[in-house]
Amino acid sequence: MLFLLRISLILLLFSLVGYFIFLNDRNVAIGLFGNYSIHLSLWVVIFSAFAAGIFLAEIRLILFHPDRVVQRFKQRYQTFKSSRQDQLLDEYYDAFMRRDIEKVRQHYGSLKSMQYHPLRLRIHHLESKIFEMNNQQLMNAYYDLRQKFPGNLQVLIPYQKLAISLKEWALVERLSHEISDVVRFHPDSLNGFRLCAESRNDLEQCLHYEQQLLQRFKGSYFAEQILADHEKHLLRYLEQQPSRLKDLKLDYLPNAQQFRGTHFIFLSLGESHLLVQDGQYLKAANLIKKCYDSSGSPVLIDELESLYFLSGKQDKIGSLLQSITQSPNKSAYVDLVLCRVWYKENKIEDAVRQLNTIESDAGKFQAFHALKYLCAVKRQSELSICSDLLKEDELIKPQYECTQCHHTGHWSPVCPGCEQINTIQLAIRH
Repeated sequence: MLFLLRISLILLLFSLVGYFIFLNDRNVAIGLFGNYSIHLSLWVVIFSAFAAGIFLAEIRLILFHPDRVVQRFKQRYQTFKSSRQDQLLDEYYDAFMRRDIEKVRQHYGSLKSMQYHPLRLRIHHLESKIFEMNNQQLMNAYYDLRQKFPGNLQVLIPYQKLAISLKEWALVERLSHEISDVVRFHPDSLNGFRLCAESRNDLEQCLHYEQQLLQRFKGSYFAEQILADHEKHLLRYLEQQPSRLKDLKLDYLPNAQQFRGTHFIFLSLGESHLLVQDGQYLKAANLIKKCYDSSGSPVLIDELESLYFLSGKQDKIGSLLQSITQSPNKSAYVDLVLCRVWYKENKIEDAVRQLNTIESDAGKFQAFHALKYLCAVKRQSELSICSDLLKEDELIKPQYECTQCHHTGHWSPVCPGCEQINTIQLAIRH
């Protein structure tokens, strides 16, 4: 539509010029000297006078105001140069996206010859060198730029990212300090400190920086990416330092309630350990029993078993264990743990009685068959030596396995093998 409008305007202009020529189509004689004269159309004289006026005005401007002429020329040249630079930049970025190294080098050289060599373009060109330089050459190139432009974030941030990708943690820490000196609490500096602490397995410092990032950039894509790692680090830290559970504040987490709900078994175990440290075994046992009634997790039964032997209050905690057999979440594993307790207490007859009433589902556990055999051995004194040969502790102790990587060991909220959350379950051995 705009194109058609332009064509119409041009045609209208030509029509007006033609009409003007038609109206002024008379010859005018201009005498030069003597009998010589020139016969011209009137419209040619009019247009020639107009052009001569413009020409004389320009001559006058050059003679009396040369600085204005120079300034106007410079502006036009600068406009042309900027247009050419923009064109070369577009071609450079297009070649970069196509990974055409030859054209990238050619356009970069053209821009450099035009004295257009800003730092951001140099950094961008250096990033394209990943297809030409090796690790050490890239590091040296960034080092030279860092020396030439100290404290410049345009150099420090990509240099830090390169160091992170190469796992040069000492350099990452130095660059993070330099970024922090320029802009305090810069997200890249906090993230660099976080990764350095994680590489040293310093979970306390790692959690500190992650907490700052989650608080300062709440709801952002960056915070969401950190949140998954933060959850794993938090669980691992509390597993190593259960005493810090009493100081735990999760208000900064966007999903604090969900975290408590998902990991309430782990948090309950942590509270239980704190109570045990204070000598409150019975209170810890009641807490575990209440948590089991809600979840039915077998690791809680194992915790009650350990409290039974640690506390010295076998009667009260034993009654708690027996009351769990009436729990809505009661399973065959509860009966199996009771058998294990009676066996360790050397109450063989109670263990055998419990084994005889146990549900058929217990047959899928290795400990069930081991207990049946060991109880039979204990009842025959002449074969009592066999219990040592069978390594009874290894046979009847609880075994846990990751459902993802099949790592075996003690229960943990985070698998040490694949670092997945809540994938460790009671192992089934037929």
